[in-house]
Amino acid sequence: FCLWYTMFNPEKKILLLANKLETALEIIQRIQLAYEHIPQWIKPGIVTLNKGELAFDNKSGIKGFATSSSAARGYSANCVIFDESAFTPPNVMDSVFTSIYPVISSTKGTKFIMVSTPNGVGNLYHTLYTQALENARIERTTGKRAISWMPFRMDWWDRPGHDEEWKAQQITSIGIERFRQEFGNEFLSSQFKKLVPDAKIELFRQQLADFKASKFPVQDFIIKGQSAEYVAKIWYDFDFTKTYLASCDVADGVGRDASVIKIWDVTDYTHIKEACSFSSNTISMVDFAYVVYKILSRYYKPVFIAESNGIGRSLFDQLINVYGYDNCVTMDKDGAPGVKSHVSIKGKACIWLQEYITTNEFKIELHDETLVDEMEMFVRKESSTSARNIMYAALGANSHDDHMMALVWGLYVLSPQIVENYYNTTGTVKTGIGKSFPSTL
Repeated sequence: FCLWYTMFNPEKKILLLANKLETALEIIQRIQLAYEHIPQWIKPGIVTLNKGELAFDNKSGIKGFATSSSAARGYSANCVIFDESAFTPPNVMDSVFTSIYPVISSTKGTKFIMVSTPNGVGNLYHTLYTQALENARIERTTGKRAISWMPFRMDWWDRPGHDEEWKAQQITSIGIERFRQEFGNEFLSSQFKKLVPDAKIELFRQQLADFKASKFPVQDFIIKGQSAEYVAKIWYDFDFTKTYLASCDVADGVGRDASVIKIWDVTDYTHIKEACSFSSNTISMVDFAYVVYKILSRYYKPVFIAESNGIGRSLFDQLINVYGYDNCVTMDKDGAPGVKSHVSIKGKACIWLQEYITTNEFKIELHDETLVDEMEMFVRKESSTSARNIMYAALGANSHDDHMMALVWGLYVLSPQIVENYYNTTGTVKTGIGKSFPSTL
C-alpha cells in the first residue's frame, strides 16, 4: 500500500511508526525490496534511499520512526501508519498521539492507519478498535459514520496455505493462548470470560468469509415507515415448508443501542439458520413496531419473543393493540406477553445459549457480521445482586449487545423446558453425553 500510494500519487508523504525503530526500518526495507522487483518502466525515480527513508522524484516519500513523544513533530503527512500499536506502553502512546494529532490534522484527507495483533483489553488500541466496530455497525444500519475509525481484520485463514494442519502445527509450537492472540485476533483477558468460546467465534468468522466468497444471496426488504424508509436483510425468504422463530431486542432509538429483530429458521433443531435481520439505533418505537409487524407478517406470524421490561412493554402494546399480533411467547406468571428480564432469567438464557452453541451435534448458521462482532465483547460480569447469579453483558461503554440479546432470547425459546410450549416436535437426536433433544420442529 505504501509503495503504490507514493508511486502513483505525487506529493504524498507517509510517516511509518512502530513500537521499535528496528521494526519501522524493517518495513522500510521490505518496501524498498518490493520497489526493486517491479518492472523498470513503471518505477519513479529515486531521490532518497537509506535505511529509514524512501523518496521519489514525484515529491512523494516514506519515512520511518520509532514511537516517542517527539516522533513526528515538525512533519506533515498524508498518511500515518502505526505498526504494533497495541504494544506501545500507555504513557508513550498518550505522548505519541499528542505529537501525531497536528500531523494528521494539518492536511485534508489524511489517513491514520493503526496495525497490530491484539495485546489484551483496556489499552488505547483495544478501545479504538471497539469504537471502529461500533462505527461500522452504525454505517451498515444507517449509511452514516459516527466517527472516522473503521475496522479491518485479516484472519489466519485469509493467507493462502494456512489451513487446519498449519494451525495445529502453530499451536504445537507456541501454545493455544499465544496462537489465539498472535493469529486469532483475540483480545484476551483473564478478567473477562466470553459467553461464546473463541473457537466458535473463529468458526463463525470463517463461515461469514465462506458465505461472502460464495456470494451467498441476500435481498433487501424495504419497509416504508412514518418517518423514514428502512431495509431488512433477508438470506432465507419465507417457505411454507419451514418453521420460524422471531426474537427481538428493543432500544430507545436515540443513537446509542439498536433495536433489533431477527428471524430464525428453526425447522431443524440441530441446524438453526439466521433468515432475516433488521437493526437501527435511531428508529422510533412507533416505526420499529411497524417494521417488526411487517417482518413478522412476511414470515407468516412466527412465534415472537422480546423483553417486556421498560420500552419493550411499548412494543408489545403496539403489536397487540394496533396490529393484533397474538403469537407471542409468555413467560410471566400473570400471562403478560414477553419475558421480564432480570439477572436470574437472563443468566439462565445465556447459559443455555452457551450449552447449545458448544454441543457438537448442534449448528447455527449466521449471516450478520454485527452479531459475530458483538460476540467478541459479550463477557461475564459480576452480579451486584447475588454472587450465585451469572451475568453477561457487553464489555465497556463503547460495546453493544443488541444482536447478541436477540440471539440469546431466540435460543432460550428452544431450551428443553420451553420449546414444547410453542412447537410440535418430531423425532429426537441424542448428544454425545446422552441427552435427548428434538430433531425437527
